[in-house]
Amino acid sequence: MGHRAFAFPPMFFLLGLFWFLPPASTQSTNKIGTCQTETLGREFITSYMEDCGNSSQFEVQITGYFAFTSVSVSVSNYTGNRTRFEKKIMVNQGEMVPVRLPESLGIKGTTKFSNVVLVKADKDISVVSVSNKHVSPETTVLYPVSSLGNE
Repeated sequence: MGHRAFAFPPMFFLLGLFWFLPPASTQSTNKIGTCQTETLGREFITSYMEDCGNSSQFEVQITGYFAFTSVSVSVSNYTGNRTRFEKKIMVNQGEMVPVRLPESLGIKGTTKFSNVVLVKADKDISVVSVSNKHVSPETTVLYPVSSLGNE
């Protein structure tokens, strides 16, 4: 009979790999090439596209990671007549609070626009942008302004 080398069964090998990975709660930064990205931050921006004349529902979903986090969601000049949308909320650790935005917020056509949603907080949060369109709902995890660069 031939001599067999000692081999780990594949399942034990994979379990061994997972043993050395840090828990997900400590993995706050993703490294992509030479760039580092993080979804936690204190300032975020987003905008929404129109839906070919159909009505849309826009919202941002804000998740807190610290107790008593004060958050402001604002859109300046969203109706074109220099009025302003602003909502202030309090988010706690582990809580997700949706903030409904005006339906007239979507970008119309190909003109310049100023309908930018600004989310600011006094402690780190994460933000998901949601657009519930007639046929195609969309969600996007937002990156903080500090991660966007300047080009």
